[in-house]
Amino acid sequence: ISASEQVFGHAQYAFGLTQVDAFNFPPLSGTLPAFELSWGRDERERRFLFSVPASHAAIYVSDMLFYQVQTTFNYMRYDGTCFTPEFAEALKNRLAVRAFLGRREFAGGAFQLRMKAYEIPDAAAFLTYRYMPLRWHDVCEVKFPANDLQPLTFAYFQDGIDAMAARSPLPFSVAVSAIPLARTYPCQAEAERVAYWLERSGVTDGAEKGLERARQFVASANTKPPLACLADALATMPLVDTDWNQGHLPPAGASCDRDLAAARALLSANPDTVDEVRRNVELAARDDEHGDTVACLVHTAAARRAYYSALRSDASNQSTAPVTRD
Repeated sequence: ISASEQVFGHAQYAFGLTQVDAFNFPPLSGTLPAFELSWGRDERERRFLFSVPASHAAIYVSDMLFYQVQTTFNYMRYDGTCFTPEFAEALKNRLAVRAFLGRREFAGGAFQLRMKAYEIPDAAAFLTYRYMPLRWHDVCEVKFPANDLQPLTFAYFQDGIDAMAARSPLPFSVAVSAIPLARTYPCQAEAERVAYWLERSGVTDGAEKGLERARQFVASANTKPPLACLADALATMPLVDTDWNQGHLPPAGASCDRDLAAARALLSANPDTVDEVRRNVELAARDDEHGDTVACLVHTAAARRAYYSALRSDASNQSTAPVTRD
């Protein structure tokens, strides 16, 4: 009690009431996601409907709608760019949500489900009365017509993706312009490349834990969506050392077949990939034709580096304009 009096007794706080939170969340801090659902008849009109987690609503929200939305939100997974299409479909298909979306007043328009990021101060800031401004960052938005709720069209915002970087499965913030690259990542080809090198000595760190993680990546590559598989592939890179260059050449007797196939898959998955990737793949193909395996492996490694580098957000050159895809 004395601790509570010390914290609350000398500060001014305002409290509001909403539905009872029966989900027993642990104390939270850091960057967290939230959603806002709105509706409009055209691009100029946008009518706010409600937010998730529940904080405010412009319409009556029944307990059933509240709890069905909240429980679905609890299982949302952030993939490094946005929520997954599967999450949007699961949310739309909850009975109370579908009944709400089917109201006659929404006929002929379109819904927008926007994901935002916001900061919750940590306990140290709370206990020291440190002011923490509440900032909201738009992360992404899915738009779908009210009549048949299909198709889903996504838009992305760099500021929000950067703000959510700490919660991303990827080790870096993805550039909005590179999201098509990330979403079409040819994971199976990379897994086959890694599987080849796992069979050779001298390219792994030797630790059984690392080897097991690399083997798991190879085994699960064809069962995961591209972004989740990309995160696994990036985590495997330090465990299987194939980042060849002139100062770190591949072992004698190695083959370039798997590496060249994986590099070509980067191009075929996204023909509009960066020029540096294309240039190195073409050089690797020429090396392979001439029987120069070492040069082929060096150029395929350069292609991978260029590809992964192109995925990264450049904080000094951010754009807040959305990029859309169907």
